Amino acid sequence: MSSEHLMFPDALLRQLLEDSGCVIYSHDIEPPYTIRYAGGSTQAVLGLRPDQLIGRPVSHVVNMGDWLANRTYAGNGALISDARARHFSGSTSWVRCHSRVLDDDGVGRMVGIAVVIDELKLRELELAKRVREDALTGLLSRESFLEEARQTLDRVPERTALGIMDLDGFKRINDTLGHPFGDAVLQEVGVRVAALCNDQLKMARLGGDEFGLLVEADEAQAAPIIDAVAKVVGDEMEIGGVHVRTRGSIGWTMGAPGLTTPELMRQADVAMYEAKRNRLGRQRYSPNGDRPGKESLDRVARLARSLERELIMWFQPLVDLDSGKVVAVEALARWGHPERGVRSPAEFLPLIDQGGLRTRFDLWALEAVAEASDLCAPSGERIRLAMNISVDGLRSPQFLPRVRQLRQEGVFVADQFTIELSEKDLAEDLARLAPTLHELRALGVGLSLDDFGTGHSSLIRLRQLPFTEVKIDRSFVAGIVLDHTDHTIVRTTVDLGSSLGLTVVAEGVENMDIAEMLADMRCHIGQGFRFAMPAPLDSLVRDGHVIRRPLDSVPQVRADVPDELLTRLREVLG
Repeated sequence: MSSEHLMFPDALLRQLLEDSGCVIYSHDIEPPYTIRYAGGSTQAVLGLRPDQLIGRPVSHVVNMGDWLANRTYAGNGALISDARARHFSGSTSWVRCHSRVLDDDGVGRMVGIAVVIDELKLRELELAKRVREDALTGLLSRESFLEEARQTLDRVPERTALGIMDLDGFKRINDTLGHPFGDAVLQEVGVRVAALCNDQLKMARLGGDEFGLLVEADEAQAAPIIDAVAKVVGDEMEIGGVHVRTRGSIGWTMGAPGLTTPELMRQADVAMYEAKRNRLGRQRYSPNGDRPGKESLDRVARLARSLERELIMWFQPLVDLDSGKVVAVEALARWGHPERGVRSPAEFLPLIDQGGLRTRFDLWALEAVAEASDLCAPSGERIRLAMNISVDGLRSPQFLPRVRQLRQEGVFVADQFTIELSEKDLAEDLARLAPTLHELRALGVGLSLDDFGTGHSSLIRLRQLPFTEVKIDRSFVAGIVLDHTDHTIVRTTVDLGSSLGLTVVAEGVENMDIAEMLADMRCHIGQGFRFAMPAPLDSLVRDGHVIRRPLDSVPQVRADVPDELLTRLREVLG
């Protein structure tokens, strides 16, 4: 059938248009865009007959904000615009208008067709929301945050404060309570900081437990706003009946003409790591600290690449104060830097923590100690080996199974291997770590409470845990000859530890006077430069036996040596 025979009666055509769900229209090209013609499904889409629309402005039925904001021009000269259309009943639906200008007897008119796109528009809006918002917290996404920061920096550079916040201890929450619980913590943080957001403050989740802050204010106004964010994040939260507390370390910086958003992000990152490293809570970026910040990040990256290749293990003997015999050695890591030489833990452990490498470091240390497990005392007995481990390392899913395997293989015999845990680290996780500590003790692993006196524990409270040893922190031991308070603290700790059946070790024994006074107190073991300095294994071993230099060949550090010299010696040697 040829096309000229395919004709629709006018009545049928009108019916098809009414059933199509489309609105056909014509309106003026100048405001107020008066409607000159309406047809199609006006009753279904708008709840009005065509004659009720003619003569009215487009704004009578269409949201003009949408209509003007969402206009795009197609390549064929057509104008496409999405807008919410109002039904006579008060409901709304999204329509997509396809229009073009036609000449109507010398008068320009806009003619077009509007199609309902509710389902399509909802999908588009949801997609846009996902791009703009973080799915977990509802805060801005990283991409949206960076765009907001760019626009604010372009508009008011000297009133742009940008910050990065990292949640302290969040990894511990994830590891101990599970990722769903961790997600709930992030959501609660999102709710709290979202309540502070307004035209002046915008917040984003940048990824993981890292958040972005954007404050449109000068420095004096921005500081209290950032403080308020830190406060609400630090308040205790209850999730599923569990009470947890976290803290945000925030680094922030101020914009200036010529600075870019990536540069501000880098500055805030440097300041955030400074805040985290020094437990400051908040830290304003300082150009004076930038070079160390860059160097620090470079060194973290180097450690991440070569941790197992460049770290080395040194050992320091522990001596029985009564007999003078070596009864154990403590493994102490060093960084064998190719260009800078051997570096002390004080220099690289902060980098380990900064780079999130602590668990990996602890697992490396365990293997390094296992390699020295055949060390013997001159009597022929295997010598006890001690190593430090962090709470993160202890909770690692690999650590306990590996210790169990080493015991089963006979690499460590019972009571030959001791794990040292810092009192400061244990203070927050004592109850959660108890099952792991009991299982380690059941394997014959000794447990030593290191740095005792620097935290908030008491030996009475720790009696419920299976510790076998307590190590008195060097800060107390160093003063026992001249300081009455330190003397009393050390004596009391020795007496109480002994009464609880614990071996008591004094760290920082640096001269004969201290060693003799500790022996008089009946302290069991001493460790320090008085006996031997940390050294590579081959310098401590002869014929498979651990040796130490004769007492008269060890440099004597008298109690009246200036404090600054003692401090420097500790940095260089310990």
